[in-house]
Amino acid sequence: MNIHLLTLTQQAALSSQAANAFRMLSSYPGTFGEASLAKGIPINACTLAMVKQLNKVVPIVIKYRGPRRPGVIGQNACLKKDATSFAVYLKVRN
Repeated sequence: MNIHLLTLTQQAALSSQAANAFRMLSSYPGTFGEASLAKGIPINACTLAMVKQLNKVVPIVIKYRGPRRPGVIGQNACLKKDATSFAVYLKVRN
């Protein structure tokens, strides 16, 4: 996982639960040069709960991945209910 994308303040603020989420996400690293913190994370209650804990400390966006809806093109073509995995990105604030 690309923990270096976090500010020092965000890294210091990690609770033990969020730190566990970081360790879990490190098993699913994003590809070098991509913006994702982690990708290809299987959807289950444990991984979703850990990511929710992480979201309390670090602003993130979850993108669901899986089969596309018929007739829809683009990255938002997969619904959460149909997803088989997800990716985690830092939320960019303007």
